[in-house]
Amino acid sequence: MSLLKAVMLFVVFAALGTAGIHFGWDVEESKVLSYPLLGLGCVFIACAGGVLLILGAKGGLILIDMIMFPGEAGDPPPALYKLPEWYISEGRFGDALEEYEKISKAHPKEVECWTGMLDVLVTHMGNIDIARKTARTGMRKVRSQEKQEQLRQYYLSLTGETLKPSLWS
Repeated sequence: MSLLKAVMLFVVFAALGTAGIHFGWDVEESKVLSYPLLGLGCVFIACAGGVLLILGAKGGLILIDMIMFPGEAGDPPPALYKLPEWYISEGRFGDALEEYEKISKAHPKEVECWTGMLDVLVTHMGNIDIARKTARTGMRKVRSQEKQEQLRQYYLSLTGETLKPSLWS
């Protein structure tokens, strides 16, 4: 966990504890029974969170991360195709191919990374054998029938060869 997250969690737990102390022990002013219960609940949450934060309990921190920082845990960065496209415009086809491979590892179900690799391999490098293997791998990874057909049609438009399902499944 980053230092920023730890500091933010400490501030939240401290605020909950303060609210709990205010609501829970100021019974004379609060004529309603729910305030002391709310205050005790805040103190309990603050104490449990503080213990989890101090001990670094993995499960508790994951739960806190899911609540306070949604979308961060395990999500790959968005696929950006500008760098491989720039490499192609500069004539650096090997570098473009490496970038498309990186994207395909993070986003294997996206057709764009596979079509980009096929374009570099066939159009710019003239390597049909590796393009065929790449197309087969891409068809296994994308899994959707629609995306598989899109990739098959793109390969056909580049090479004139068809990829039979029996060859890649």
